[in-house]
Amino acid sequence: MLTDIITHTTTILKTNAKFITAPEIATAVNSAIVEHSRNRPYIKAFDIVSDGLVRQDIPIASGWIQGQSQATKIEYPVGKFPASLIDSDRWAEVEDINAGVIVRRIGFVSVPKNGDTYRFFFTSPHVITGAATTATATEEEAIGHLGAAKACLILAARFAHSAEPSINADAIDYQSKREEFIRQAEEFRREYEVILIGDKTAARPSSVAVRQTAGMILEQRTEVGRYRRFGGS
Repeated sequence: MLTDIITHTTTILKTNAKFITAPEIATAVNSAIVEHSRNRPYIKAFDIVSDGLVRQDIPIASGWIQGQSQATKIEYPVGKFPASLIDSDRWAEVEDINAGVIVRRIGFVSVPKNGDTYRFFFTSPHVITGAATTATATEEEAIGHLGAAKACLILAARFAHSAEPSINADAIDYQSKREEFIRQAEEFRREYEVILIGDKTAARPSSVAVRQTAGMILEQRTEVGRYRRFGGS
């Protein structure tokens, strides 16, 4: 939970916590959650009933977030063991223009039969509040360290730009304190990475089903910032 992460961040900051305000720690933790969502996003799954067409929409109800979510895999047929995945070169996350707005859709080379269900997996930012969390316990521990790293950078910036002593100390070497906070930030970030290396758990995605409508396939993303023609009309 969010309050647990903030408490953890405050605790590992130790004596440095007295130099930073509670709102600043909360800001650092929220920034850490955003960064962690990029590093290790939450994986969701959504069962879609195929309309048999090459071009298929990603339902809003799935929780897909335009501009943030990314497709990872498609299971079809659903329910086999081991899971039966469509080869990555037989489908693509594609771009379309709908009423002047760019949206993402699924384009198939091997189209699931009309009426059949396929399971669509995709990434989503973590949601961590005071009441619920999509992160594992290990992830929350790691985020606490990343939050501490960001808090130390806040302190480093404060010492770098302070003209007058604003902390209860008569003699402070501002340059050395700034360098010390930067060093601590690097250490906390390394600890964040080490904790995640040992975390092999993953959130279990939920699944629901809807009927699909068709969309127009324009291009397939092959790498960041680059596209190739995939199909269309």
